[in-house]
Amino acid sequence: MASDLTPVACPFEDCLYYVRTTAPTESVCCSHPDKRRFHGSQACPLYQYNWMKQLTALQK
Repeated sequence: MASDLTPVACPFEDCLYYVRTTAPTESVCCSHPDKRRFHGSQACPLYQYNWMKQLTALQK
C-alpha cells in the first residue's frame, strides 16, 4: 500500500485521499491512484470531501 501513496504539498486535510504519514520526509501523501498524472496541477481535480471523517467527528 505504501507504493500507492504520492508525496504532495496538499492543504486539503478534509480530502478523502489525504494521508498524513509518520515519515519525517513525507509528511503528507495522496492515496488517489491517478495523482501522479495531476502532480503539478494548481487546483487538484481529484479532491473529494471526506464525509465519513466529518460525520465521525460530529458524533463524538
